[in-house]
Amino acid sequence: MEAAGISDGMRVLDVGCGTGLTALLIKQRYPGCTVTGLDVDPKILKIARRRIARAGVGGVNLVCAPAENTGLDAASFDVVLSTLVFHHLPPQIKEDAAREIARLTRAGGTFLLVDLGPLTKRAPIVSETEVRSPRRAYRSNTAEGLRRAFTVAGFQVSDERPPYNVLYRPWLFALRATKLG
Repeated sequence: MEAAGISDGMRVLDVGCGTGLTALLIKQRYPGCTVTGLDVDPKILKIARRRIARAGVGGVNLVCAPAENTGLDAASFDVVLSTLVFHHLPPQIKEDAAREIARLTRAGGTFLLVDLGPLTKRAPIVSETEVRSPRRAYRSNTAEGLRRAFTVAGFQVSDERPPYNVLYRPWLFALRATKLG
């Protein structure tokens, strides 16, 4: 959350929120934030709703829509983040999602992406079966390719390092970007 530059009062979007853990943690840490979780899977959003309700936290809006066509208002978020989602997206959808995220982020706003890079022989712990991603989508998930997609979409990408140390760090990358005016 520190890497994303979140502070109380901001409007935050979690793209590919899954079970809602990140959205919940943001709302708990920054109760003054307006937090929206977005996911294409209605079943996973049902789990997210239960998780958030069990935590007794209100004010987290969950939206069922694809990352490339959210239906949300333009320039409505100060911070947009996505964790371990883009490796699931086919190459063209990655580019479409980058454009949609740019549309949703206000000028000067921040986008933070943390994801797994393409599998190599040096990454024996993670298999394509484990991540359940089509081979082409996974192989196209590079920092360079996503840097290019987000630059074309209207961001200035400033960082490509993981914001934290985890088991998958050799295969993990992050993009931190600012939406240009």
